Amino acid sequence: MSYTSIRSVLVLLLIPPFCFAQGDVANELTRGEGMLAVGDRESARKSFEAARRQAEEIGDHQLEAAALIGILRTIDANFQSSPDLSDPARHAELDEAREMEKKALRIGSPAQRQAAINALGVLFLRAGMQAQALDTLSELDMQNVLPSERYIYEYNVGRALERNEHPREAFDRYVDAIGQQPTYCPSIAGALRLLHSHVDHPAAGSARVCEAVLNSPNRFADDECFAMGGRKDTTTPNSAVDSCLDTAILEWGGTSGAEALLHVLVNRYADTGLEETSFNKHMVTVKQVTEGTSQWNDLVGGLRRAYDGTFAATFSPPAAHKEFPAWTTSQQLSRDLSRLLTRMGETKESNTSDDQSASVGLSYYATAWGLDHSNAKAALHAATVLQNHPDIAQRDELTMSLVNESVPGKTEKEDENWPQLVRLHLVLGDILSSTGECGSDANSASPLYQYEKALALEKKNRPNDAYSRSPELNRRLADCYKRLGNGEQAAKFNKDVVLSLQQYRPLTPTEDKLRYHIRSLWYPGGIMKSGVQAGLLMALDTPEKWHQGPAGFFRRFANSHATRAVRQGLAFGLDSTLHEDPHFLRSPVPGFRRRFLYSIKQTFLCQNDELSPTFATFRVGSAFGSEFISNAWRPSGTGYGDSNTRGAVLRALAVLGGDTAGNVFQEFITQRGKIGRFFAYVVNK
Repeated sequence: MSYTSIRSVLVLLLIPPFCFAQGDVANELTRGEGMLAVGDRESARKSFEAARRQAEEIGDHQLEAAALIGILRTIDANFQSSPDLSDPARHAELDEAREMEKKALRIGSPAQRQAAINALGVLFLRAGMQAQALDTLSELDMQNVLPSERYIYEYNVGRALERNEHPREAFDRYVDAIGQQPTYCPSIAGALRLLHSHVDHPAAGSARVCEAVLNSPNRFADDECFAMGGRKDTTTPNSAVDSCLDTAILEWGGTSGAEALLHVLVNRYADTGLEETSFNKHMVTVKQVTEGTSQWNDLVGGLRRAYDGTFAATFSPPAAHKEFPAWTTSQQLSRDLSRLLTRMGETKESNTSDDQSASVGLSYYATAWGLDHSNAKAALHAATVLQNHPDIAQRDELTMSLVNESVPGKTEKEDENWPQLVRLHLVLGDILSSTGECGSDANSASPLYQYEKALALEKKNRPNDAYSRSPELNRRLADCYKRLGNGEQAAKFNKDVVLSLQQYRPLTPTEDKLRYHIRSLWYPGGIMKSGVQAGLLMALDTPEKWHQGPAGFFRRFANSHATRAVRQGLAFGLDSTLHEDPHFLRSPVPGFRRRFLYSIKQTFLCQNDELSPTFATFRVGSAFGSEFISNAWRPSGTGYGDSNTRGAVLRALAVLGGDTAGNVFQEFITQRGKIGRFFAYVVNK
């Protein structure tokens, strides 16, 4: 046997015992953790010792370090039950703990080294050896601590600093721990304790605590640590930060530095959304502060003004600053309030879709843009309101004001907000195109100028793209250049429409239409329509020669579905040849009347494959064609369901009426929830 073969056999013989040994160590470690969790310290110590010996025998340093850390924690549990240093056993355990920590530092992984340092530092705290605890815990390297455990380590360092009379540094550590895990009450208790006794500006300090909770990735966890706030509502997703703000405002609102609390309050709703019930509670809390510094009172007055919505829509920065002077003393305050006003506008507008609610929402959006020209979201919301609600008071003046305030040079952070700014210029161009003119690219009040600015922004931020990825923008530019008589540019953008649509269409237009018409034949709603049509024909007793009863219903159902099959075949031939899009499109504008009229209009109008509006030849032609073809198998007669010209025309009109009813149903049927998704599956083609 060769040397290589002998070596392979030895490896195969040695690996299994080694793997089994590792498994035994892991089992002992797990058993020790379980015993320690139930308070059986003696059994836990035995399991950790056994794991240590076995790990040492097989030379696995990480498992050995894990066992050493387990023994350190067992010693800490002993001190927790009996911290009396007059007991010689406690002194012996301290000496043993020092040796184990040293060895864990030599052989453990970076995370295990930090765990060993932390365990020894906590043991010193437990033993009342404050200076030794601080010296030990100061050696921690938080970068090597597991993220899920970092808040515990930060808290322990804070405890050591506090006990060694370093309150400011301890407060910073507690705040860092809260930022890692805001539901860990000891960190919050430590921070609040120091706020009351050792921090020079408790209001600003409390704002740091609340801001740490707000910025934490775990801020949505339930929390009851802020008992002073009186809220104790753990059912809302932001209860921790809400309770923190209630506590801090009631305790330190109006005092020096309390303005930072309002900054956190504004960011809380600007970041996470505006729940009116919760915001109302905070406004009630703020109103309970009857005395405060002049800056506090001015900021609260502006916040109440924003809450009440008693201001007019204005896109002009000077006018917006005049509405909220206290909130414009710094750029950060302006941006904070701007984001909050945007959230408020979204809430007001979402309540109803009428012009009055939209007008209130517009006031918030416009003022938000006036306060901060980097808030492209607010400007886009404002433009969308102006586009969807043409009857809003002073619409033309407000539109021109937004146009003037959104020209390049006045907008901020264009590279950061370019997707929203592209959409903003597109919407403004659509509003300005209502006159039917495209204007020139030198006039900011012309549609072409707005479309070209949108295109320029996209090209700047996507320099490697040969064309715009927005089919709508390409369509608008193609139409404008066609009106201006520039055929070359119109042809270019028509080509770009097709190219940009490919990213949204996994199938070719012809394949997509074929799939659409096949589903239209067999989808649940189509079969139901054939059944309803058969029932109506039976009720009208037409054609009479098909008689009544089950056989008569079956003939009429087969007739209706055969006519449907003929119609889908004709429709596919027409829309694929004429490049018409058969899909139903939901209304882009709100309001019952506008949506209702939009759905009716789609019976006779559709988009072509390049997004231009056109007459729905496929729909109307297939309705009449299929009914005339069905005359071939219908019995002769003069009735509605018989084979005659008048009956075919009436049936075609009835089919188009059914299409209209289906469009309205699709427009207004909700697609949310299980019931909504079920109806959407049944109705949508």
